Amino acid sequence: MRPVALLRCLARVAVQAVGGAVGLGGAAGLAAEVMREWEQQADAAGRRAELERLVRIAADEFRGEVEVVVREAAAGRPAAVVAAVTAFLSRFPDHARGRLRRPDDLTGTSLPPGLRLDTPADLAAFLPPVSAAPPATEDEPDDAAQVVIRYTAGPAAGREDVFTEPAILLFGRAADCDPRLPQDGCGRVSRRHCILEANPPDVRVRDLGSKHGTFVDGHLLGKRPKGADPAPGFESPDHALADGAEVRLSDRGEVAFTVRVSAPARTGTWSCAQCSREVAEAGAGRPGAFVCADCRREAGTVVSDAAAAARAGDPELLVLQDYELGKELGHGGMGAVYLARHVTTGAPAAVKVMLPKVAAGERAVAHFRREIRNTAALDHPNVVRCLGHGFSRGAFFLVLEYCDGGSVDRRMANRGGTLPPDDAVGIALQALEGLEYAHHAPIPFVRRSDGSEGTGAGLVHRDIKPANLFLAGAGGTVRVGDYGLAKAFDDCGLTGGTRTGDYAGTPKYMCRKQVIGYKTAGPEVDVWSLAATLYAMLTGHAPRDFPSGMDPWLCVLEDDPVPVRRRNPAVPARLAEVVDEALQEPEMPFRTAAALRQALAAVV
Repeated sequence: MRPVALLRCLARVAVQAVGGAVGLGGAAGLAAEVMREWEQQADAAGRRAELERLVRIAADEFRGEVEVVVREAAAGRPAAVVAAVTAFLSRFPDHARGRLRRPDDLTGTSLPPGLRLDTPADLAAFLPPVSAAPPATEDEPDDAAQVVIRYTAGPAAGREDVFTEPAILLFGRAADCDPRLPQDGCGRVSRRHCILEANPPDVRVRDLGSKHGTFVDGHLLGKRPKGADPAPGFESPDHALADGAEVRLSDRGEVAFTVRVSAPARTGTWSCAQCSREVAEAGAGRPGAFVCADCRREAGTVVSDAAAAARAGDPELLVLQDYELGKELGHGGMGAVYLARHVTTGAPAAVKVMLPKVAAGERAVAHFRREIRNTAALDHPNVVRCLGHGFSRGAFFLVLEYCDGGSVDRRMANRGGTLPPDDAVGIALQALEGLEYAHHAPIPFVRRSDGSEGTGAGLVHRDIKPANLFLAGAGGTVRVGDYGLAKAFDDCGLTGGTRTGDYAGTPKYMCRKQVIGYKTAGPEVDVWSLAATLYAMLTGHAPRDFPSGMDPWLCVLEDDPVPVRRRNPAVPARLAEVVDEALQEPEMPFRTAAALRQALAAVV
């Protein structure tokens, strides 16, 4: 491990210690390896430069983490929190000396050449100056966007529901609907009538093939043809709702509500944070840095400019300072991934740029960076490690562990669409090990039931699929990638869309709970999605059919998975039984990664 990696590890562990989660023992045993690398670098000036870079990066990350701890926790116990952080900072040099000592130093007080570390001020000497955050102004208010649903007819008439965070409402009379509507007085409302999704300030509605239709401002949005069976197959458009819109369920309006949308907005002209050109795109008028559509299409230029800024000393992009960018590895709706190499070691890494489709305000940026820090806290052989991250000019940058074997979906494509059962199960078993670890790992930011945040345990991925499982090394080690980032990006409102809209694509590997109960979704949704991924590796198909022209979300809600051996009779019977059982809903018999792993191991 490079010294920079060790100190970054120490910084993360240090903050967790402040929060009472773990101690500093996690770095034990790494010093000898660090010193061997250190002694191979004979150039004293080079060692000094390396020290300055690593201390700058580690201390900046450490300071940022501590600032978050203080800011989030001080609201309840400011004196106790500040005292705890101050006490820890006073002990930090001793801890660091102990972890960085030379192997032959039994006293534990020696350090690599050139590093002075007697007090916390010795770390602070390497830090860039900190500027105070500018106060909120009328042009950039601190208010959160919100969506208000006010019911004007039906059982909830007169009630208002306020949403400042993503929410999905499935209207209908079925048991899994929320809000669930009674038969009495709502007889013309279908079992699963329509779905409304709020991702403030965006809010959209779509009809789910209802019998009597969904109406927006008096206009029919969608319904199934007269006399058709109440089954999926009649896809209606995804309709954006403006402030003041009225929605009625059925032609008689047995249930109706109005939508109010409020969001902070900037006045005057808007410009792209990357190219500085004036823009008039949707999403540019919110507070924060905006990246225009042209720059989003040229993600390579964005990354190259960021690398140049890092070399010039931009404190927000120090994570890119020691990397040379190479070819593009892939791209999608949120950005792109590039191969990079460390300028000193030559070690490969993957640099990912994520480009919001709307202006990235302070709240959204802070929220998403907390999610990145959760991902960066994961350290397991079967999880892609996040080596560092930064944010500048409206773009997020992550340096990730590089997996030279590519993704599982590419391996499937290269082998005709499926994998042999032994290979498929082997991949699933390793991925389940990574999930089992992540579902219980200590992480710095957990949302509590009262809305506050603090240290906790367990991180749910929410987007397991073949494209997010990667292979590394000659042995083909499986690593779970993109851990929670895509869904968190969406949750923070940075995609400019909604979970069930066009941006999210077809939900081939989602269980029903992830659609209608995603706020309470736990590890079981990852286990289901991993079973769906194994199903795809064995059969070349997603568990459910998604016929062209049929609403994919209603397919998830209404259709059951097709049995494995109906797709591919060559799959061993016992293996097929386990996969079919894992995909049962709503039972979801395997609620932990360990349980599914044990069942799969027993049939191979």
